[in-house]
Parts: sequence; C-alpha cells; structure tokens
Amino acid sequence: METELYKVRSLARCTQAAYDLFSTNLKNIIRKSWQPVTAIALLNAILVSLVYPWLLHTLTATHVGTALWEAGATMIILLIFSILSLTWFNATIICLLNGQSLATNFPRVLRLVLTMTGIGLVIGVIIALLSIFPMMGGATALTTQKIIISAAITLSTCIVIYACLLPTVYSSMKYYMELDQRLRDVFGKPYRTGWRFWGFLFVIILLTGIICGIIYVVLMMPGFVLQAASRYNESGVDLGDPSSLPAYFAVLLFLATFISAAIWCYVMVWAEMVVYYAYGHIEAQTAAKSQQPAVIPDSPTDNFPPIE
Repeated sequence: METELYKVRSLARCTQAAYDLFSTNLKNIIRKSWQPVTAIALLNAILVSLVYPWLLHTLTATHVGTALWEAGATMIILLIFSILSLTWFNATIICLLNGQSLATNFPRVLRLVLTMTGIGLVIGVIIALLSIFPMMGGATALTTQKIIISAAITLSTCIVIYACLLPTVYSSMKYYMELDQRLRDVFGKPYRTGWRFWGFLFVIILLTGIICGIIYVVLMMPGFVLQAASRYNESGVDLGDPSSLPAYFAVLLFLATFISAAIWCYVMVWAEMVVYYAYGHIEAQTAAKSQQPAVIPDSPTDNFPPIE
C-alpha cells in the first residue's frame, strides 16, 4: 500500500489510494469522528421520523399563515444545526488529513461552508427565476412549449453553474490543506489551476459520484421503503381508514434512518479522501511542469496511525 500524497496518479490510483487509506485506518477514523457522525445521524433521524411528518400535518392545518411561520422557523433551525454538525464532521476529517487541531480547522471549514451555502442559495434563486421567466410572458395559458423552454433554460443553467464550480473541488481542498491559503483564494489562483485540470476533476468526481450513488441507493433503501409506507398510511388515514402501521413503526423508521445516515457519513469520508489524492495529483503535476518540488507536509500515514 502506498499513500504518498504528492504523486502523479491515474483516476483509478486516486480511488485506490483513498480506499487503502480509509480501510487501513477505519478504526481510528471512527474513534475520532463518532461524535459528529452521531449528531448528523441523529439530526437526520429526527427530521425524517418526527419533523417531516409534523411539517406535512402543520401545512395542511386550518391556520395556514401560522403554519407557514412555524414551518419556516423550523426549517431555519434545522438548517443552522445541519451546517454546524456538517462543519464539525468535515473539520474532524480535515484534522486527520492535515494534522492540525479542531480549533484551527473548524473556523476555516465553517467559513467555506457558509460561503458555499450562500452561493447555493443565490444560485437557487437565480434558477427559480429563470425557470419561471418563460411562463410570465403573455396572457395565454401554460403550454407544453413554455414548459419545455423552462426546462431547457433550467438544465442549461445548472450545467454552466456546475462547470464553473467544479474547479473549487481542488481549490477548496488546497484551502483546507495549506493554512497560508485564504478564503478568497478558493476563487483565486488555485481556482484557475483547477480550470486547467477541469477534465481530470470532472471524470474523478463523476466516477466517485457513480460509486457513491449506487451505495446511497442500497444504503437508504430501507428508509425509503418505510417512508413510502408511512405516506401511504397517512393518505389512508386522511380518507378515514384506520392506521395499519404498528405502534413501533416510528421507532423503526428512526433507527433505520439513524443507521443509514451514520454509515453514509463514512462513505463521504472515502469520497473526501479521493478529492484529497486528486489534490495531491494536481499539485505534483503543477510542480513537475514548473520544475519545482511540491511542498510536502506530513505523510497521511503519520496523521492516520492504524489501530490493530
């Protein structure tokens, strides 16, 4: 097994090195990250088994205005807790990758997470406005042509935005790994370097996404089935039929979601390690072209002592 970071690797070698690092140090990763993973899993379980059914019931209540305020306040609170728990988890993993303390990494990760969240909200508003723009012209009714134009504009916008944000996969990891990098550098010189390796980043993210997507579907299938059963039962209850679900169903849904979310967090650790080695590959390539040695920090195996 070789885990040297700054080394030119193929796509397959990056994924293999990430798997080797992950599998060799799994016990250490779990020992270091079980607390934020528990927080994320608990938040997901509460959202799926308690908050989501409550929101559906609240939004169908008689006092719609009050229901909207309650639902909006609940979603804001959940968003805040989600950002904090995800930042805690990501900062913990970054601590293992760059060897720094949580006190050093947490504010850096939080700044980037907040920035990307803000960018995501702005992008969401832009896409929503562009999608409804073709339907605003004229007094005629909604037509198939307008729907097709709206879908085409939305899809094209999403593709352009994805293409523009892809180089941040590299620049964000560089920001995490090199403490002299500032937040603005994520869209500075490292971002331009990421553009030069756009094809490499696209393929490695596509490959990682396919693998993670397959794992996600299999992992979340029990929760999907239980949620579907809950929705069908709710529909029957609304029509006057008695509930056909057992008394322990909510507990079963909670546990299934909790376990699936916890395991999914560690799938994401592997995915982040793939990006970690992609960053090392790009650094090695850039150093080779400029005929300058890459600045190599501690070996990953120093930050990840395997536990027997």
